[in-house]
Amino acid sequence: MNELKDCTLLVPTYNSRYGYLKRLLEYYNDSGVKLLIVDSSKKKLPFVKDYKNVKYLYVKNMPYLNKISKALNSVKTKYVALCGDDDFTVPSGLYVAAKFLNKHKDYSAAQGITIIYSTEKDVLKFYQTPHNLISMSQSKILARINNLPSYEIMYSLHRTKNLQETFNFSKKLKFDNTMEYALLIKSLIDGKHKVLPVVFSVRDNTIAAKQHRTKDIAYIKKNAKSDYDALLKFLSKKLVAKIDISDSQAKKLFDEAITRHVLGANSSNIIFRKIRNSIMFGTLNTINVFSENVALFVKKKYVYRALKEYELKKIVKKNNIKNILEIDKIAMYIKNYKVE
Repeated sequence: MNELKDCTLLVPTYNSRYGYLKRLLEYYNDSGVKLLIVDSSKKKLPFVKDYKNVKYLYVKNMPYLNKISKALNSVKTKYVALCGDDDFTVPSGLYVAAKFLNKHKDYSAAQGITIIYSTEKDVLKFYQTPHNLISMSQSKILARINNLPSYEIMYSLHRTKNLQETFNFSKKLKFDNTMEYALLIKSLIDGKHKVLPVVFSVRDNTIAAKQHRTKDIAYIKKNAKSDYDALLKFLSKKLVAKIDISDSQAKKLFDEAITRHVLGANSSNIIFRKIRNSIMFGTLNTINVFSENVALFVKKKYVYRALKEYELKKIVKKNNIKNILEIDKIAMYIKNYKVE
């Protein structure tokens, strides 16, 4: 897998995440994947030096966007992917994505299928993320911008220069979610985006449910105007350099595209999807207006049906996935490395 030499996997970590990080380091130890650990903990990690192909960057108490930017600026490989310390980015998935990007210069990033897992009642189950993963292969930039995908491309394999530019801008922002839109749209300005028939990443549904997210882009647009204005200015400058469009036209284009994306104008059956996704990721049960009985009814009627739709066997058959054995290996690490 020579293409792996062209890739760096950037893993941010911080206090109390050491159990997850150790599990990740064990998983990659003999994989040939280059890891860059950027750590903003109060104290340095003592065990990272025991693992192969690992570079450790210690940035005590540095904010998230700043530390990612600093780490990215030290990356020398052609491609880079971000990976949470509680997630798994599959080496064979990285290889396939890098091989694709080597052959297709008009693509800025590539990924495969994202699998989530849960361990309810000590039973380990895998599902596909509840998003419609479609490649953004339109030849015209405006066609891609006007149809922003519902899935997250942050954890794709990116051309390093592109991701460096985005985070060098984003480190000045107040909210992480502004960065996510900068990354999404900037990537589609830079080129097309490919979704490959391969398992690319495996993410913990339980952790996702517990994670605190910063304010969404609708809140930012209304209450953090400096962030939103900076986003539009950054994106407009990139687009004006690519096509014949004025700065004001570009800003209007991005504002309208973001508004449609927030409202879900590009997805079907919006209410069903939002209810289903909310319960799947553990948020609906925390909303007081839903009684326990109502939440249970909705979960049984919609969510269990949705999970069944995304069962692993169906994912494999539907997407013709070749590297499915990676799931068995990851399952072993999940079961054998208990983390708090």
